[in-house]
Amino acid sequence: MIRSELGQVIINMHAGELHEIAARWNEFDEVCQVDIARCKELGASLNDIGGLAVMQEVYYLVKKEIRCASVIQSYWDGIGEWRW
Repeated sequence: MIRSELGQVIINMHAGELHEIAARWNEFDEVCQVDIARCKELGASLNDIGGLAVMQEVYYLVKKEIRCASVIQSYWDGIGEWRW
């Protein structure tokens, strides 16, 4: 798949925002509903841009640096082809 420059910029922005959100999380506290809702919005946008492949790319990029980011996969369940 060939991405437009604008598409790649948006992907990078979404990845950065997901990273910032997940960096606030820890293993002991529940994730706030605002963060969950925003993760879902970002996942839907990533799906619109490039489907499952782009969602996976961003998920693994963020999860590589922030272990707690693994919960994103449950928030994205049902978005496009994403299944948890």
